Amino acid sequence: MKLVFCTECSDIFSLSLNVRSCRCGRVKGRYLDERHAEVNGRGFSIAIDNVSLFKAIGRMGALHAQTREGYEQACQVDCWVRPHDGEGNPHTIVNKGL
Repeated sequence: MKLVFCTECSDIFSLSLNVRSCRCGRVKGRYLDERHAEVNGRGFSIAIDNVSLFKAIGRMGALHAQTREGYEQACQVDCWVRPHDGEGNPHTIVNKGL
């Protein structure tokens, strides 16, 4: 899963096939297909490992079922802050005209 973070308004948003932007409109991006994305080059990309996320959700559900209490315990998820393009993020391109 790819999220984009704006350093100006501190908004984090997910991408879709339609162009999306942060609250202030400075950072924009979209998916080109199921794997590739384009962004306008502002802000930062945040990648969340899907397997790690779904495992954490499963653990959280199991903890809640066992304790019948709130979600007091945290379940860790692997994620990375990455540059928008280049070797660190090979599936994203920068389109400054976006």
